[in-house]
Amino acid sequence: MINGYGKDELENSQIVIENCEFEGINKKGACAIRVQKTDGITIQNCLFTDCYIGVGFWRRNANIKI
Repeated sequence: MINGYGKDELENSQIVIENCEFEGINKKGACAIRVQKTDGITIQNCLFTDCYIGVGFWRRNANIKI
């Protein structure tokens, strides 16, 4: 996990997540990847299986580039 509940957030201007598999993150409201406070993110070649939310974009992403 890049950011776990109750832990400090990782703030960065460029995040790359690639070649990952996310499975069984199906609790209501849970995200495999939660994006917040970043200017750029690349997610490629990832597989999301049985996930409630694959990628969640939260507030404070006014300048995000995908």
